Amino acid sequence: MQPLTLVVLGPDPDRAAGAAAMAAAAAALGAETTIYLHEGAVPLATGTLFADAQALGARVILCQTGLAAAALDLSDLDPRLDSGGLVGLFAGLGNGRLVVV
Repeated sequence: MQPLTLVVLGPDPDRAAGAAAMAAAAAALGAETTIYLHEGAVPLATGTLFADAQALGARVILCQTGLAAAALDLSDLDPRLDSGGLVGLFAGLGNGRLVVV
């Protein structure tokens, strides 16, 4: 299965929950799966919304700008979370699928 990257653009918890469900399903099928929380979506990572997807192997990346805007320090969050930017995300896409929610 092709890798799947889901980009959550904003703070809507319903959209983020949908992204988490899609990521969990793809990861359960063996796809390399990434969820990228862009700017205003970053605070959604402070809860357990993405725990199931992470347990199945999905990677969650938090936008560096969003971390700064929310005054969050990555070291204070779940250690499975990563930080990064769009350039790095796009550089790593290869032939993977990109879904924006």
